[in-house]
Amino acid sequence: MIDFSNLSEADFGEIGSSRYLSPAYPDRLVYGSIRLTLGPDQTVTSRYDVYDFDIQGFQGSWTSRAGLALNARTLGRNTLTVLGSGVAGSGTPYRINFIGVGRIGP
Repeated sequence: MIDFSNLSEADFGEIGSSRYLSPAYPDRLVYGSIRLTLGPDQTVTSRYDVYDFDIQGFQGSWTSRAGLALNARTLGRNTLTVLGSGVAGSGTPYRINFIGVGRIGP
């Protein structure tokens, strides 16, 4: 089971909305960002995603605490991706199929 305890409904907006978010550590080191859809009662689903070793752009505002936290996570993720490609090469993209329902929050 993937740990999404670091996420809350505020990370999504409204029920039915989807965002690319990272699970809690250490799962984020394995999966990176996953496209999650918020369901009722703090549940999330994801059908599949492509793990493609991409470098992501910054999405958060640099003037808000939440935006800075999001950008810090993105910077950390991108740094690890660059370091990993230096050690293992650029990698071959592959599809990950997610089955089931996850729960966000503590």
